[in-house]
Order: sequence, then C-alpha cells, then structure tokens
Amino acid sequence: MINRIRPPRASQIEIDGSNDYEGISVTIPSPAPVVTVTPLPTIPPVYEDITIIRAPIGHNHIYRSDDSGESWDTTYMDTTTFIAEDGTVMISIRFLTYAMQAQLHWNQATATASLLVDGTVVRATVGSAMLRVGGEEYLMLNNSLMPAPVYLRAEHNRMFIPMSAIGLAFGVDYRFDGDSQEAVFYLTR
Repeated sequence: MINRIRPPRASQIEIDGSNDYEGISVTIPSPAPVVTVTPLPTIPPVYEDITIIRAPIGHNHIYRSDDSGESWDTTYMDTTTFIAEDGTVMISIRFLTYAMQAQLHWNQATATASLLVDGTVVRATVGSAMLRVGGEEYLMLNNSLMPAPVYLRAEHNRMFIPMSAIGLAFGVDYRFDGDSQEAVFYLTR
C-alpha cells in the first residue's frame, strides 16, 4: 500500500494564531512514485538429497529420479493418474508406493490399504474421506473455494488417493505442473 501525503488545507494553516494567509507559501510534496511488483515464478523446492516422482495425467506410467534429475526409472501401471470431477488429482496408491519404495499391505475384507514409509504408517479405506497417519485421523478436502471432502475410490481394481493426501501423510512437498500436466512429488530422506 502506498501512503500518500496530503497537502494541508487552508483551514488547517495557522500562523501565530491568525488566519491571515497573505504572503504565505505552502510547498506541496510530489506524490510517491508508483512501484510495480512482478511476482516470482513458482520454483520447486531445492534439497540436497531428493527423489522426484512425476505422474503424468492420463498416462500409464510414473517416473522416479534421483537428485541429479539425469536418470529416470519408469514404472508402468495398468491404470492412469487422473483429475476428478472436483479438480482433485487422483493417483493409484499401489503404483505411487512402488515409486516411493514404500511397503503396501491390502486388506481385502475392509478395503483398507496400509502404507509404511520411513517408519510412518498410513491407513486409507476405500469410500472414506479420512486418512489415518500414525494415531491421528485427517479429513481430506479438495482445494476449491468451497472445500468438500474427497473420498478414496476404487476404479479398475485399483485404489486412488488424492495427491494432497500423500503430501499430508508423509510430509512430502508436491505440486501440480499445469504445463506438463503432471503430479510432481519431492521426497527427502
């Protein structure tokens, strides 16, 4: 916000208790210059030891890289990452855990997936909007102006989880790259 200095009005000028203005000159300061600020572009986080995972929307593979970004391992899937009706990026929990080199256990009776990464246990159940991380439960919400619950879903015999839930569960930095249409995760270990 630019603060502007207002020149005094004639009724505000008083010299020696009189209102005689003859011979008085008032210097009016010039307005402050207008400064235009251009926001910086969004830059992904930079870490010393990082693994980058990229999941292109509508494609049947996930890429995994080391911190150099020069070599990429590709994991092929029998399903694709997609954007749900509410704009939430949904990714196959099985193939993301492969890329994260996590352990995954599936309980068919309860339709619950349990993931283990670096000592953190995460449980997610199909049809639920709750995510259990350790002993805490979190409600998964979409990123719209009017947040609404996002439910874990099963499609084509695969469980899909919101991209943001992975960030919450494992403390992973993530972003959606609109130019390349990819969900991108930055894992540190």
